Amino acid sequence: MQQNIKYLFFIFGLAILVILFMDFTQRVAEVGKLKHRKEQVIQQVTQLAATSVYLQTKISYVKSDQMALSYAYRERRMIKDGDVRVVPLPDINVTPKFTPTPYATRNHYDNWDYWKALFIDPDS
Repeated sequence: MQQNIKYLFFIFGLAILVILFMDFTQRVAEVGKLKHRKEQVIQQVTQLAATSVYLQTKISYVKSDQMALSYAYRERRMIKDGDVRVVPLPDINVTPKFTPTPYATRNHYDNWDYWKALFIDPDS
């Protein structure tokens, strides 16, 4: 009887150790997953910070006078006081040459060719 109780306690202790070991390995695996997720989040935060800096730079440029002048000169073709507008004129003696676009000929197929291609392999 005394021997059976020792074996019972031994088996019970061994079962508790197995359960604790399984719990420990599960926690270690979860820590690994959390570390991986932490690295992903840090990378996302770094990318978002870089995007934020880029957008802040873009906003400061858009609000600047340099952007307004660039837009006025290039897009709206405006000039400032003191600027001389130069408009290039074509040479009067030159006549433009007409280059006709070639007409692409279209292949004409009979109706039975269309039906054949629809129901049978067109490459045959």
